[in-house]
Amino acid sequence: MTASIVPETKRIGFSQRALAYIIDNFFISLVAILLINFFSPDTLRIFSQSQDIMKMLLSPPDSLSGNQKEIIQAIAAFNSYLSAVSILYMLTEAYSGASPGKRLLSLQITDLN
Repeated sequence: MTASIVPETKRIGFSQRALAYIIDNFFISLVAILLINFFSPDTLRIFSQSQDIMKMLLSPPDSLSGNQKEIIQAIAAFNSYLSAVSILYMLTEAYSGASPGKRLLSLQITDLN
């Protein structure tokens, strides 16, 4: 009969998982901002110059000025880039088994059975 060697596992606490989550969100945001700067540099300029975005978003569409329509297009561009980066993140975790934050902290998600 051969004895199997079971590696010792240690349960990772909330703080290390939260730190991995923060690192992952930092990377997602960084990549999204770099993509926006590269593919549509006007988007960040529009965000930095706009005032009262929430008030503008809640107003009826036919009352929007040209500048406000440009802001809404910038928001749509930002959302599309962020969605693309989030999908890439999920695919990375699905196929490699770990997110970038978990890799940096050397965390491994395993089944205890």
